[in-house]
Amino acid sequence: MRSHTVLILLTLGFSFWSCKQNTADKAAAPARDSIIVEQTIPPIDSNAGKEVIIDSVSGVFKIESPSTVNWTASDPTSTHVGTVDISSGSIEIKSGKIVSGSFMVDMKTIHSTDLSSDNGKEKLERQLASPDFFDVDKYPDAKFIITKSVIIRGSDKTRHHIKGDLTIKDKTLPIECDAYIIVSNNGNLLTATTPSFEINRIDYGIKYRSGLIGTVKDKIISDKIGMVVNIRAKK
Repeated sequence: MRSHTVLILLTLGFSFWSCKQNTADKAAAPARDSIIVEQTIPPIDSNAGKEVIIDSVSGVFKIESPSTVNWTASDPTSTHVGTVDISSGSIEIKSGKIVSGSFMVDMKTIHSTDLSSDNGKEKLERQLASPDFFDVDKYPDAKFIITKSVIIRGSDKTRHHIKGDLTIKDKTLPIECDAYIIVSNNGNLLTATTPSFEINRIDYGIKYRSGLIGTVKDKIISDKIGMVVNIRAKK
């Protein structure tokens, strides 16, 4: 059995998944797929010999802990990083292709990993949880639903280009991402990881200290949040 915790970003800080964001709400739809052949640079995997050929894999994989989104956020003088937990979800694979999937993110688990308790860790976490940012008491969960996947075959690894709908607070917007998926443990363990990608917090109504609302230059917090998604799931 290969336990491989998927690397992460929420820089939320919701390429391997190299995401691009659009601007219209969409209802979840069954995922569709096609196949493109392209040279890719696979992730380094010391347990490659334990992998199962992805084309032979079918089934529903339930997401389990530890699955996370790693985030990055910055202002003119500093950059902070942290995590937020993926609380539940599933991915359905058919003959190696993603046919559907979704996951929930527990926004109350936003944590800073670069600060210590005596250096502003709790203050930053409270601010991110507040109505200025993610307002986690009102919106305790974020959600991602896969609507389409495209398999891109490389010389070694297979990359999945994914389209889906990301909901943060009361906004749902389509995004596109890449992900590498590895299946091991006789086809029963799935791990997926993305490279760092960005979302724009303004699109989700998070405007606190944005340059777009006239914030003084040295007080501006970047509108871009960097993310890396890491998923572990079992049949």
